[in-house]
Amino acid sequence: MDAPVIVPASVTSRQLDVPIFMYHLVENQVPPKSAYGGNTKGWLIDEGLTTLTSQFQAQMAYASSIGATSISLQHLADALLYGLLLPPHSFVITFDDGRLSQWTNAAPILRQYGFTAVFFPCTALVGGVYGPQQYVTAADLRDLASTGFSFGDHTLKDNVALWAGDATTQQLEAVTDQSKTTLESLIGGQPIQFIAYSGVWPGPTQFSDSSLEQPLFTTLQGYGYVGGVQDLVKDSADDVSTALWQLPRVRVGLGISTSSWGTWVEDAA
Repeated sequence: MDAPVIVPASVTSRQLDVPIFMYHLVENQVPPKSAYGGNTKGWLIDEGLTTLTSQFQAQMAYASSIGATSISLQHLADALLYGLLLPPHSFVITFDDGRLSQWTNAAPILRQYGFTAVFFPCTALVGGVYGPQQYVTAADLRDLASTGFSFGDHTLKDNVALWAGDATTQQLEAVTDQSKTTLESLIGGQPIQFIAYSGVWPGPTQFSDSSLEQPLFTTLQGYGYVGGVQDLVKDSADDVSTALWQLPRVRVGLGISTSSWGTWVEDAA
């Protein structure tokens, strides 16, 4: 487990090419439309965010075969802030929402190859069943934490947009600070320093600490966060971040082949 990130008073500009992969569902089969009871929109979202277990296995096997190393966000932050050297072909694996299949299907494969990952569960969904989707239990989270996996906050239910004044101070405190405290308690006190923003992050005109987003970053910093990961609608290959608050991620799903996924890892610093 990496030590908590301490942000220095001044930061030297550094450039790294480290893909941060974003997963949601890791399932043995594509979720059947019939299980969604007419909620076509919900099914389309989940279908697009599904990675087959066999696909995930192939991705991790390939990464292992080329000597790649999965790292935590704390490790990445220390490399950016302090120049800490990274292993060849470093990459970050993240899981959003706390879907049960991450625990049942993905975690055993990660352990098989000695890879780590960052889990961003929604604290109000822990242990719940909503439609066809089940979510990890508190016991599952504690087991992951005790075996070296790290965590970040994904708010209560990933249903409140946080930027540009869309959320009031009271809402921010409830869906982020209180969620962060709850998650820290669930996993035994491991500090939560990163957030996966809820809702879809703003578009490409707002990537560089714009006036719309800066107040959010300042508020989150006051709650003890040091950075955030985005969920973008544009190609992650085109994204450039200038701050820990705006770390871009690669959306992984059925449309990402093992070869294209592997290219990201091959090209990593």
